[in-house]
Amino acid sequence: MKIAVLGGTFDPPHFGHLLVARQIMENFSDIDRAWLLPANTNPDKKIYAPTSHRLKMAQFLKEERIDVCDLDIKRGGETLTIDSIRQLIKIRDHKFTWIIGSDLLSTIKFWEGYGEFIKLVPFIVFPRPEYPIKSVPVGFKVLKESHLLTANYSSTVIRARVRQGLSIEGLTPHEVTNYINKHHLYKTKSVYV
Repeated sequence: MKIAVLGGTFDPPHFGHLLVARQIMENFSDIDRAWLLPANTNPDKKIYAPTSHRLKMAQFLKEERIDVCDLDIKRGGETLTIDSIRQLIKIRDHKFTWIIGSDLLSTIKFWEGYGEFIKLVPFIVFPRPEYPIKSVPVGFKVLKESHLLTANYSSTVIRARVRQGLSIEGLTPHEVTNYINKHHLYKTKSVYV
């Protein structure tokens, strides 16, 4: 089975994540499923909700061909793309493709293990508004913007709206919104990790 992996903090997960996963499968007929892969930590970002909450919220994005993988959370410690990919390719029944947004293209070459992980799995670049694609590493596939639904969804903006008491309906699935409210997530600027 061929699986496209979308890693991230999912802090919180939102419809933007779902739009990316759905459209990757719609545009690549050889991809059977998409996995959302919540990070345990992120060396480049603060994380605002505990891992258990982020994993639970990500589960609300599951669909028939979209699943959630807890590999990074189970492994614990610092989450690096190279370590995630090394673990994934040990799953012999599957072939993996890694999804990144165009906002990450300018920094990916500085990620730990870059020279290795681009040899281990193919990459698909999903265009994000305000991050034009100027150049891509050899072997990366880019989805063409002309027929894609792209939206400037942002976990940062969603957290800020929650903190300000503003609605996030339409930005996250209803179950995620309810979960955030029930557990009083993102009400303050406090950082979990």
